[in-house]
Amino acid sequence: MAITTPEVAELVRRIFEAHRTSTLATLRKDWSPRINGIDAEFVDGRVVLGIGPKSHRLMHYSTSVE
Repeated sequence: MAITTPEVAELVRRIFEAHRTSTLATLRKDWSPRINGIDAEFVDGRVVLGIGPKSHRLMHYSTSVE
């Protein structure tokens, strides 16, 4: 049985909402990992990340994925 995109999105939403702080893992240009604690919530069906406006990591996550 295949899982559809809406089912995956709902699962991710439930996981994020179950825990106030989550982790976000990305890869640097040299392929080394970057793992940070984040506050995440869903607003109008979109993920909103709680990152301070002067946070160093903000520049790494500021690229739009749309």
